[in-house]
Amino acid sequence: MASVFSSSSIPVSALTATPPAAFWTDACFNAMVDYYDYFRRADATSMALACRQERSALEHCSAAIYASEWAAAAARRLHPPAASKIHVVPFGANLDPRYDREKVHALIDARPADKCSLLFVGVDWIRKGGPIALETARLLNASGLETTLTIVGCDPFGAKPPPAFVDVRKFLSLKRSSDRQTLCDLFSTSDFLIVPSRAEAFGIVFCEAAAFGVPAVATATGGIPTIVTDSINGLLLAPSANAGDYAVAIRKVFNDRGRYMDMARAAYENYAARLNWRIAAAAVSRIIDK
Repeated sequence: MASVFSSSSIPVSALTATPPAAFWTDACFNAMVDYYDYFRRADATSMALACRQERSALEHCSAAIYASEWAAAAARRLHPPAASKIHVVPFGANLDPRYDREKVHALIDARPADKCSLLFVGVDWIRKGGPIALETARLLNASGLETTLTIVGCDPFGAKPPPAFVDVRKFLSLKRSSDRQTLCDLFSTSDFLIVPSRAEAFGIVFCEAAAFGVPAVATATGGIPTIVTDSINGLLLAPSANAGDYAVAIRKVFNDRGRYMDMARAAYENYAARLNWRIAAAAVSRIIDK
């Protein structure tokens, strides 16, 4: 919040003093250029100004906190002298049921072993890799594994009816208690969150899936690898991977019940240790205290 004072009412020392400053964000501008499509619309002058402003912020702050290693690396490239004051603290889950370990293990145990339930959550169908998620579900069904895909956040079919294996829920708001409960129910009963993003600065939805013990199936791009560790608490595929690759990876884990259980429980442990706002806020507080 900015304040405006008469210069006659403030001592000169107060005007020249520079208070410590810190910021916490999910991206560095120079990493977003040529990554998110809409950043390409900016002209050269605007891009140069934005990078200059961000470099100035890195130069003058006491701490620059980023949500992922990807963003932090971009900041180090932009302004190497700031490297010592750059930190990484992941964001937390906004949809947070605060279930304990016993509750989440019960949810995992209750998931059927003969039917695969995929959940896609995203408003931007294309950037979030929706077409790949849809084709993955179709291929899994074609291979003999009964699979459903629930789509939250958008309706890519418009006036056309979706395939029989797809359930479209459109946009659900965390501000409405009924929508929050619906989302909790969907996460609780899903086997995997599948969001094969083409570009992703962070992806809070991956934190939210982990809160329910749901492994994420995603792309090794942007900030996602800071959240998901391949074959440990989820699956990360290369940006070049196609729906066939996703279907094979999912089926391999789903058919190995022991491996799936371990991955789902590891997802929850990742949430409990790193991906909630209580832990994140405490980490930021420690950085600022220094």
